[in-house]
Amino acid sequence: MYRVLELQTNGTATAILDHNDFEDRDHAESELHDVAKYAAISSVEIHSVVILNAEGVVVKKECYKHDAQEQ
Repeated sequence: MYRVLELQTNGTATAILDHNDFEDRDHAESELHDVAKYAAISSVEIHSVVILNAEGVVVKKECYKHDAQEQ
């Protein structure tokens, strides 16, 4: 089993959005890419998405840092 989590950080506040559980890594990676395409262009300062396995180990992640001054 794999779980996809999305993290959105602005300043000192972080929101964690829990996406679905997936039976296999391929479907979890597909979800990661769906979320990452929005994270890449978001206005959130730090926008990340991770895949965790059943033991809580991060098996893949993407992280986008957006400088507020560049927006």
